[in-house]
Amino acid sequence: MIAFLQGTVIDIEEDSVILNVGGVGYRVFLPDNLMALLPPIGAELQLHVEQEVREDRVALYGFKDKEQLQLYRKLISVTGIGPKVALGIIGATDPGRFIRSILNEELNYLTKLPGVGKKTAQRLILELKDKLTLPESQLHRGTTDTYLSSVREDALEALVSLGYQKQEVLPFLAEGHQVLGDQCGVQELVRFVLKAAGKNRRG
Repeated sequence: MIAFLQGTVIDIEEDSVILNVGGVGYRVFLPDNLMALLPPIGAELQLHVEQEVREDRVALYGFKDKEQLQLYRKLISVTGIGPKVALGIIGATDPGRFIRSILNEELNYLTKLPGVGKKTAQRLILELKDKLTLPESQLHRGTTDTYLSSVREDALEALVSLGYQKQEVLPFLAEGHQVLGDQCGVQELVRFVLKAAGKNRRG
């Protein structure tokens, strides 16, 4: 079972990266927020990996840290949640924010995530609430998280009004929070996403 890969980036595809590890090329599917932060071709990359083995395929899913990997494992344990939806969720949020939304039963936040409708959000809460706990470092971040949630929701609304699709901009909203910091404003976040999404569309 493959659990970790370290190698050279030899190709980047729409939803995956090809790593050369000791002369063997591994295709690893990644969440969108990690795809947006990939180093250039030829650079070194380390990934925590989950291997999926089915009758018709073997697939690898990569994550930047153990926190993302552990959340992925919890997500695919939920009834009806497969790798694609799990990656979509992880790619549009961060583990701490997602866990808090489950613990606080924030249906409005959860239904903004890719592939998550009201029924799926209710199922996530039902099956994960007793299985998830916040890291010690995030136990006292309630005020900050509430602020960030409001900023992201307002920024998302503004971007949708400009013609962007929700699933297109969610990864850039998460990335913008990481780059700009906890106290970024709505306009600042919207400008970041417009610039990032524009570069992505140009390829």
